[in-house]
Amino acid sequence: MDLSAYSDIDVVMNFSYNYSATSINEGKVFIRGSEESEWLELYEWYLGRRSVPTQNVDYLPLSDVLSEYAQEMSETFQIKFNRGRGSSSSFTLSYVEIRERPKVDLSVFDLNPTLEGGFDLNPRDPFSVSVVNHGLDRVSDFNVNMVVEGVDGLQEKSQQTTLNSKDSVVLDFENTFDFSAVGNYRIFAF
Repeated sequence: MDLSAYSDIDVVMNFSYNYSATSINEGKVFIRGSEESEWLELYEWYLGRRSVPTQNVDYLPLSDVLSEYAQEMSETFQIKFNRGRGSSSSFTLSYVEIRERPKVDLSVFDLNPTLEGGFDLNPRDPFSVSVVNHGLDRVSDFNVNMVVEGVDGLQEKSQQTTLNSKDSVVLDFENTFDFSAVGNYRIFAF
């Protein structure tokens, strides 16, 4: 595909795939800047998968990988999706997007009650959340909020942080939320 217009732009790739397999081995995604260039490994299916059938893969750094190996975008840029070997497998690539990395793009993910005391939350069990700056610009002094919605309404905590381009951080929130009332609680971060 002709990506020569993107030779001076930071480009990323996002895609989704579905699989139903007892195992997926050796499946990888490769790229190369031109049809004469060497294939470069970009992603490995097995290492990147989670326990859900639909996998969303975001912000694979096409420009960074090509640059690392002295390649660049060209009129004959290529992507190779290699399914690999799998026993009783079916594989569907359902969406592919190649785009310029945005200037500002923050993601909050992996909300994680560490639950050191089992499933009974108590004040010594902190919550953590991962935050990544996918964008090109440094983002200064922004808030990440942890909210618990329960039978007694909303409880909220906030932390301020700064992230450089392509950096990530794990924030720990001390658990001083009140879970004393019996009922269902929803915990989320943004």
